[in-house]
Amino acid sequence: MTGLYTLEVLTGNDVLLTSRQISVEEFIPDRLKVTVQATPAVAKPGQSVEAQITALNLFGPPAADRKFEVEFSLKQKVYSSGRFPDFSFAVNSGKNTQRNASSEDDSSLSDRFEKTVREGTTDSNGKGIATYNVSDYTDLGNLEGTAFATVFDESGRPVNRLATFEVRTQAVLFGIKKLPELVSTRQPVAIHVLSVKAQDVLELAPAQAEVKIVRLLWETVIERQGGRYTYVSQKKEQLMSSSIKQITNSATGRGEAGTRLDFTPVYSGEYEVRVSRPGAVTYVSQRFYAYGFGDTQSNSFEVNNEGEVTIEADKAKYQPGETASLLLKTPFPGRVLVTVERDKVLNHFYVNTDQKSARVRIPISAGHVPNVYVTATAIRAITDNRLPLTVARGFVPLSVEKPGTKLAVAIKAPQQSRSQTFQTIEVTTAPRAAVTLAVVDEGILQMKDYRTPDPYGHFYQKRALEVQAYDVYPFLLPELGGNSSTGGDGYDLGRRTTPVPSRRVQLVAKWSGILRADAQGKVRYRVRVPQFSGALRVMAVAYKGEAFGAAEHTMRVADPVVISTSLPRFLSPGDTIDVPVTLTNTTEKTITGQMLIRCEGPIAVTKSTGIEKGVGPGNVFYTDAIITLPVNSERRVVFRLIAKPEIGNSKVGVAFEVQSEKLPPGYHHKIYSEYTELLIRSASPLQKRTGSGVVAGGQIQNLNLKTDFLTASMRSQLVVSRSPMTEFAKDLRYLLQYPYGCLEQIVSAAFPQLYYGDLAATLSQQKGQQAKAAGYNPNYHVQEAIRKVEAQQLYNGSLSYWPGGDYDNWWATAYAAHFLLEAQQAGFQVNKAVLDKTLAYLQFRLRKRETEPYNYLDAKNAIHLKTIAKKEITYSLYVLALAGRQDAVALNYYKANRQLLSQDSRVLLAATYALNGDQRSFQAVLPTRLGTETAARRYFDGSFSSPLRDQALTLNALLAADPNNPQIAPQARQLSRQMKQAGWLSTQERAFGLLALGKIARQNARSTATATLLAEGKKLGEFLAKDLTVNNVANRALSLRTSGTGSLYYFWETEGISPGGQIQEEDAYLRVRRQYLNRAGQPIGNTFRQNDLVIVKITLQAPEAAGDIPNVAITDLLPAGLEIENPRIGAIRDITWATDAAQPDYLDLRDDRINLFTTATDKPKSFYYVARAVSKGTFRLGPVSADAMYNAEYHSYHGAGVVKVR
Repeated sequence: MTGLYTLEVLTGNDVLLTSRQISVEEFIPDRLKVTVQATPAVAKPGQSVEAQITALNLFGPPAADRKFEVEFSLKQKVYSSGRFPDFSFAVNSGKNTQRNASSEDDSSLSDRFEKTVREGTTDSNGKGIATYNVSDYTDLGNLEGTAFATVFDESGRPVNRLATFEVRTQAVLFGIKKLPELVSTRQPVAIHVLSVKAQDVLELAPAQAEVKIVRLLWETVIERQGGRYTYVSQKKEQLMSSSIKQITNSATGRGEAGTRLDFTPVYSGEYEVRVSRPGAVTYVSQRFYAYGFGDTQSNSFEVNNEGEVTIEADKAKYQPGETASLLLKTPFPGRVLVTVERDKVLNHFYVNTDQKSARVRIPISAGHVPNVYVTATAIRAITDNRLPLTVARGFVPLSVEKPGTKLAVAIKAPQQSRSQTFQTIEVTTAPRAAVTLAVVDEGILQMKDYRTPDPYGHFYQKRALEVQAYDVYPFLLPELGGNSSTGGDGYDLGRRTTPVPSRRVQLVAKWSGILRADAQGKVRYRVRVPQFSGALRVMAVAYKGEAFGAAEHTMRVADPVVISTSLPRFLSPGDTIDVPVTLTNTTEKTITGQMLIRCEGPIAVTKSTGIEKGVGPGNVFYTDAIITLPVNSERRVVFRLIAKPEIGNSKVGVAFEVQSEKLPPGYHHKIYSEYTELLIRSASPLQKRTGSGVVAGGQIQNLNLKTDFLTASMRSQLVVSRSPMTEFAKDLRYLLQYPYGCLEQIVSAAFPQLYYGDLAATLSQQKGQQAKAAGYNPNYHVQEAIRKVEAQQLYNGSLSYWPGGDYDNWWATAYAAHFLLEAQQAGFQVNKAVLDKTLAYLQFRLRKRETEPYNYLDAKNAIHLKTIAKKEITYSLYVLALAGRQDAVALNYYKANRQLLSQDSRVLLAATYALNGDQRSFQAVLPTRLGTETAARRYFDGSFSSPLRDQALTLNALLAADPNNPQIAPQARQLSRQMKQAGWLSTQERAFGLLALGKIARQNARSTATATLLAEGKKLGEFLAKDLTVNNVANRALSLRTSGTGSLYYFWETEGISPGGQIQEEDAYLRVRRQYLNRAGQPIGNTFRQNDLVIVKITLQAPEAAGDIPNVAITDLLPAGLEIENPRIGAIRDITWATDAAQPDYLDLRDDRINLFTTATDKPKSFYYVARAVSKGTFRLGPVSADAMYNAEYHSYHGAGVVKVR
């Protein structure tokens, strides 16, 4: 799964030391370093703002002749002043949109601002300028402007950078102190207004203001609309007062800034206070409600009993052994409590002030590194009640730096290097210090603005003050007042990613490990520079004892001729693409030579500008003319590729052969080359087909596993076993590979493996080293699932439904507890604290007598509706009984109210009594005949109930409570038949079905049959006793000849991708659609210009009759010419017009597709993501698909076609 992961470092007793977030993404490193600056930083209406762009190739020279675009936008800048936190400066547009009598929308000021896009090309120095003319806005407060600059590298890929500027539309800003929501009529309301300078909201500025108080009334009238009469509520404003006031910002009694205005509401209702420049349309406002019944007895004015103590230090930094001299300034004379604090109180003492000041001396010790806080609390003697202050506070941080804790680190390495060479990096630091080096592509680091690690800055950074001060002084004077990776995720979404692995991007990131400096403080590290052009950042960190240091160095890598081949991230069979090759001369001499292209795999050159087919071996093409590269400049040659109707990895190589007589002095005959691995993947998803059966001893079973799958994508396997569970092996394999990592899927994948470890290992059998991988070890699967389940526990004991999520599912939590209990019984290590907390959560949930509507079928298949107790209740009771716990109150309640239970819940309740040793209650509660009541449909959330799952769960409970119960045999036969005949089963149905049947199969596996497997008359394998697994059986005529007594069971599976990439488009209980929009939200077709910004809109809807369908997976396959702009790396683009945008439960971004997980409803849900047209050509477009995770019958496929980029 892509996204953000958190790495945590804990001690042996699970104390968290530190954590770090890690991004796992598919990406291509930047090739440009782009900076953008907005000038001027502060503009006025009518003025022009320039976005000044500088683009450099990371390997050194300016990025000349690169296209760029800058999107300018404005939005209101809202202040939250630290000096005036209770004041609002937000400007209202003065226009309102009426909705109804109880709600009202203010039209956003942002609606007035249109985004402006400027395009251009960088000059020879890699610079470009885009100009934005600010309109004559007035009285809109301060506006925040954004210049979102995008520069396109030689391959057409964008590099985004952001610059901001400010537009001041008025010289003075007005603020209103926040008012209470409800006040009494006939009581004065204190309105505090202040004015500040626009350039500094901390600085007061006297000004004239128009103050209006408006009463908002709603009148309901009858209007005729379309021949019908309807009630419409209309807002009416009644002006209560209007005056021009001089805002003097004089201090009030408690030192509060602003001018106070009083208003006494006479009538109940809603009021709004508006403050503006005289004559302005826009204003700053605050609302309150007045109510006239039961006027409040207390007044509306608050007196704060706390003042401020100012502390001045004599130095900015101290060293251990020094003494800090501090001057305390208090608002009144009295006694001062001085404390030295950080994570605790380190020292404290009292001093008396001389009038209103005191000087104290604090000895600085080594324990104060890196900083401490000195706090002062002044307490006034009760001698003058005219002064409202009783206590004053203040604090100051003191920075303490210990000499010798910062290591000097110096890096000696070349400034320039060629590719495919070895370089030695030398680091000088303290003798015997530990040193670690990393050499990383700057194009990777700048994507998330990664800074070189600074261990000194980390360990000696300023520590937080963790001491909270409390006092009761304000309450001593009542007359003054005062208030205070395994399991269900199937190994990283394996079925929803490209089935063929590829090394399209060769990342440069090398790490030395921990090295030790010699006696001279030297460390040497030899690193190989691969085929690469760009900048490598050499980062070194060192430590010795309590001393730390770091350094960095940039090494630019460029050959005399740098080759850059602009290929997409992948192609699909049948795609054609125009590929520009950029040749850059980085020397001071003119270079001439000839270019050649070589293709390997399912790709070929079809047409080029100045390219002709040569006589070399293989698919090799040469330029038909000599190419001249002037000094420090570049040339571009374009050729066309076509992807063959196959899938797999291809390789495209470009070389430039330099003519020796034109080489600069010192150079020899040389060929510079670049090779790129390019994936050819199908524009349709992976398909899987399975089959199984049983053969009696002495019989012959013929199998013809004919497929039309592409050879490179095809896998096939046949398993033969005496275990009857092989008949259901497809169900277990489905669980092993299911690609979703939610809690229910994790448990469903691991639960059956507690009992079918041997079969699970057989089904995933590999050859060679792969057979040793832990991923195919059932015990490893189970233990990893336990670890993953335990990591998802929430504060209340429940388990989060998705990793990292904040919501739970009662059934899934009980299901996980059931798994943990049986795993513990099977000998696996389970965290007792986690299990106990989970069981306690189940006991807590039982206190509520929760019910739900339930549709069921009777014995005659007639549908009925009744209210039942939630199925989670009896399942929780059953799980608690397995743990040796019981809730007698809940058991007796539901025993007495059996009409509230579905039939499967009655079986679970009966089994709970049996596990608790109460056989009489077990017999009384257990239905005499099963199957007379079944669920009418599948449920996709809640308890995930379905007829088959409920039957399997019932059989499991009977096997645990009464293994000899006569109803077990017929139930097992029926369940076995239904599982085999079902076209699709949910993970709940498979997991509980396999658990039940497996317990029975373990007792009945007495077959002595043997077999020989033949293909076209040749022996492929022989079954004697151990399970037989044969791979690569597709498209072969197989014959299975058996002998002996009993039966043999077989299972076959084929998977692959059809060569035509075709998939039937249909809507089955779901409807998903894709639409391409431009940056303004207007629909566009399937033809784009290179560098176009494309907004992709995906809309999902379920039919009204289906209700909500949770856990729906949406997969959108991209055409090769488009690339996703990943919002998790780089600047985030704001799509303000997408007001209907929904948020998915989980988002997985890949090179060639996007996966979304959500709940489908009868109301359309729209999801948006941003893509960019990068490569020119004609590309196959795969369908957008949606399917329910728990019912494959609910699916939709739509929108396959062709996309053109020109």
